Amino acid sequence: MEKKRIEFIDLAKGFCIILVLINHVNSMYTFCQIGSIFRMPLYFFLSGLFFKTYSGFGEFLFRKCNRLFVPFLFFFAMGALLNYCFLGWELCIDEYISNEYIKANPAIWFLLSLFEVNIISFAL
Repeated sequence: MEKKRIEFIDLAKGFCIILVLINHVNSMYTFCQIGSIFRMPLYFFLSGLFFKTYSGFGEFLFRKCNRLFVPFLFFFAMGALLNYCFLGWELCIDEYISNEYIKANPAIWFLLSLFEVNIISFAL
């Protein structure tokens, strides 16, 4: 049986994603600066509304690692490799992660953050 989705929640999540895209393209728009206060917290909140329950922490951790942490590691490694090949950066992990900023591929912070929030949510 197919699960029904709630349209207005999907639309709200889509609106948050559009705000993020507009901000990344050109952060000079005033509306996007105002939207930056709530776009990511709202997206996290809406994503957490349908938090799936699991039989145990092991199953939960296995699924979240496969869906969030493995892609994070893959894109992190690809970013580091491309930076090494094209920009000549040394392959040094300490230089790629500093002050919670991922230099090799800054866009993947979201995967790591979502993984951490999921672990905390399960614990709560």
